Amino acid sequence: MGSVHQGPINRNGNEIEVARADLARALKRVVEAEISPESPFAEREIVALAAADEATREYCERELAHWQRCDRGKLQIVGRWPNEAQ
Repeated sequence: MGSVHQGPINRNGNEIEVARADLARALKRVVEAEISPESPFAEREIVALAAADEATREYCERELAHWQRCDRGKLQIVGRWPNEAQ
């Protein structure tokens, strides 16, 4: 798997905006690689959302693995499903 292009340092203070634009372009490449350009919008949306979900899952998995390696024994995950009573 390739990586997102690392461009020159952004000196305009809009790193988040630039990163989100990079993310949108990467997502577009995934959608275009998976389905034909003639596909209806609904199908493109389904593919885009699935790709974004997978990328988010992969990001979180890698981050947790990194934290586990760096802070062995200090990582604690506490979570609830959104519909669970507190």
